[in-house]
Amino acid sequence: ENNEETVLILPNPLANKTMTLTVTLEQVTGVNNIESVVATVLNQTLPLTKVIEQNTTAKYQTTVNLPYYVSKGNYTVNIIAANKENQTSTSEITFEYLSLLSIDVVQSDINFESVFPGATSENKTITIQNLGNVVIDTQMFASPLTDLVNSIQVESLQIFNGAWNSLSATPQQLSISLANGPSAFKELLLRLQVPQSTQSSTYTSILNVVGIEQ
Repeated sequence: ENNEETVLILPNPLANKTMTLTVTLEQVTGVNNIESVVATVLNQTLPLTKVIEQNTTAKYQTTVNLPYYVSKGNYTVNIIAANKENQTSTSEITFEYLSLLSIDVVQSDINFESVFPGATSENKTITIQNLGNVVIDTQMFASPLTDLVNSIQVESLQIFNGAWNSLSATPQQLSISLANGPSAFKELLLRLQVPQSTQSSTYTSILNVVGIEQ
């Protein structure tokens, strides 16, 4: 059967999406005369298995696994049926793999440990993973560091992406051009410059990382 409508498929982060493909064939000389039914999609060639037959009609099925990182867009499934006389019939089904924007920051906590007033911390790594199927950039913003009494201005936190830049309390875009793929990640460096006048204490901040489609 030729499907005139485009099927919409929404991918899942870090998980294959399973699509069941069902094809109905009619063979006037009987379904036993059907030699093979195969489908090609995303460089895969998949044999279909007969699940129901009745007189001259039979239904065939297969399962298509779509990785989460396959780029968004329209794709075509080509179906070829052949009988024992080597005669073939072709059909196609179109589906749209929808956009999935999803990221993960591998580190849940970053500890600069002991940093003296007027000094700069060691560099810490932030790993951003692309869990979707689009190329992403990010926006970052943070809160001032505080011990609930004293505070350190948020601009003392700096991120390295080709050059060191201070963070702020408002979102700033970082062009990281992180492509989609089975193992897509980007490592950034973070450091803290402690002002000379800072009171000795333990300070905390919240760093926000937001993925945006490029």
